[in-house]
Amino acid sequence: MSNRKIALRPDNPYSTGSIESFEDNQPILVREKILYKPAEDDDFHLVIQGEDLTTISFKWYESSKYYWVLADVNNIENPLDLTGITGLVIPSLDRTKTLSKRI
Repeated sequence: MSNRKIALRPDNPYSTGSIESFEDNQPILVREKILYKPAEDDDFHLVIQGEDLTTISFKWYESSKYYWVLADVNNIENPLDLTGITGLVIPSLDRTKTLSKRI
């Protein structure tokens, strides 16, 4: 697998990422995930069937752009598939904004 750095806007979650190519030459964009430590002001969201991280992000933060923070905080690989996930840790909006700027 080879990899090459990419240049993106600094507020893009993939700005610290790289493009990696596997043996079949299919590229994939990979980014460094947030290392998260729980906080006292975290909330909890009970997942309802049909929800995904974009809709949950919008519900809590009035913006779907933080879906990737929720994915990292909750160790979720696919933000559109919450099959088998019943609850999520929801950081405060201020903490989420801080986490999203860590890149």
